[in-house]
Amino acid sequence: MLVADGMGGHQAGGRASVRALELCIDQFLGSMPPSDLADNHQRKKLEQFLHELFHRSHRSLESDARSDIRLQGMGTTLTIALLQWPRLLIAHAGDSRCYLLRNGLLTPQTQDHTIASELVARGELNIDDAPRSPWGNMLWNVLGGGGSQAKPDIKFIELQADDRILLCSDGLNKHLTDNEIAEILLNNQLPEDACRCLVELANRRGGTDNITVVISQLAQEAKFTDSEITSVYEMSSESKTSTWSQTLDYLPDSTTDTPP
Repeated sequence: MLVADGMGGHQAGGRASVRALELCIDQFLGSMPPSDLADNHQRKKLEQFLHELFHRSHRSLESDARSDIRLQGMGTTLTIALLQWPRLLIAHAGDSRCYLLRNGLLTPQTQDHTIASELVARGELNIDDAPRSPWGNMLWNVLGGGGSQAKPDIKFIELQADDRILLCSDGLNKHLTDNEIAEILLNNQLPEDACRCLVELANRRGGTDNITVVISQLAQEAKFTDSEITSVYEMSSESKTSTWSQTLDYLPDSTTDTPP
């Protein structure tokens, strides 16, 4: 699961986010090491691979920006969630988010890399004032954007049956609180319904930024098998398109379809 949210204007931001996803996919397919998350040695190698992936992608975007004046300042957030039942590895830079819904409780699994969040962590800004702070949109850790490097936060989670994982761009949480996101998830058991409701509500409240939501729904424990199906649904308000896919855990093949 991947979410990238571009910055630097419509053309440059769109180019940055698409390029970052392309680079990720190329590197996942071409050079990703063995990744059994139950094996500590392999997990450490995967974490190092993810650090290098962010660094290489950052350098590539900076090179593109230097070669074309129209792309100067372009950058993108990047949040990656690698799911291998019953484990999840998250790599993150920027202010897109990853949430975990478990037993009715929604908890953020990533930290926004904004100046406002840093000020809150230092006790120099009240958390309730952070959303309205002029520092709230200023990112200190992204791919590209003229920075010296992109340093991903890496987090490892042990999953449970019936967990739900949500990735989103900041266009969602600009208009919805965490409590509202949780309520919609709890009231919409199908990932596609939850995605649609979240994006539609954020748009009704202004839709001031691109809104992308990706949800993965893990099956209930009684239904798990070696070929268990995990449903993933993605919706973006920018493209007005959505994709539903099914990933077969433990099996090499996957199928993709478009909902009616």
